[in-house]
Amino acid sequence: NDPNADTVLYSKLNGIYGKPSQGNSGIISLGLINNLEMKVKSNKDSTSQDKKIKILENLGFNTSYNIFKDSLRWNPVRVNGRTNLFKAVGINFGATLDPYQLRLDSNSAITKRGTRINSFEWEKWDLNSRLFRMTNANVALSLRLKGGKKEEQKKKSDKGNESELEYINENIEDYVDFNIPWTLNVNYTLTYSKPFYEPTFRNSLSFRGDINITKKWKVGFNTDYDLKTREFVTLTLDVYRDLHCWDLKFNVVPFGPNQRYQFDLKVKAPVLQDLKLTRKRNRFDL
Repeated sequence: NDPNADTVLYSKLNGIYGKPSQGNSGIISLGLINNLEMKVKSNKDSTSQDKKIKILENLGFNTSYNIFKDSLRWNPVRVNGRTNLFKAVGINFGATLDPYQLRLDSNSAITKRGTRINSFEWEKWDLNSRLFRMTNANVALSLRLKGGKKEEQKKKSDKGNESELEYINENIEDYVDFNIPWTLNVNYTLTYSKPFYEPTFRNSLSFRGDINITKKWKVGFNTDYDLKTREFVTLTLDVYRDLHCWDLKFNVVPFGPNQRYQFDLKVKAPVLQDLKLTRKRNRFDL
């Protein structure tokens, strides 16, 4: 069926689940996941238990090795971790470490690219004193503040059945809690990238929160701030109304290229989640 009468490859096993990859592949995956804690001795008496302090809640390393490749058999090492400070600040970080050297030629200054070669970074330790070449890294800081009493980990209620309560706990982000008078989330992300020639940095700052106007009305917002241009990029406003057995939500992006609004009226009961009225309009609508 090729109009150029050229020979093309066709897999007899091609179907809805895809087809096998071409060539031989033998992947050995290596991974390590750990956490780091510290014990603090109590000064009260010898019978008191030591207090545990989490330094890193998660620290992971992942890579793989292809036994059938003739070169560059090791894949870059991916490092990721997370921790919390003062129970309000969350820290997530990650990095990609390439064990192979990068060769730059005369055109690299123009193309901003280079070529990975089958030589390890530690083979030229006397020149750069490093084991890996970091191609990208990221760190994200999140500050979570809220008013009111301490929130329970799972919602409990004597109304409804167990399946409905289980659905609510698994999809807690779909519901508005009027028992919390206000919330504020601040997120900052810094990204470093240097896959080839020269590095690039990107950072972003976002704010998200809500506040109770009355016992039945709540107003929320979500916005991003560009630290380079020093301007707010987007702004999303949410208005919630508790109608006892119903929920009313109005979402609007008042300005910018992606202006839109959406109006939702739905039943609270999870078993009737498909019973809702939606009206929306965006920049593509006439």
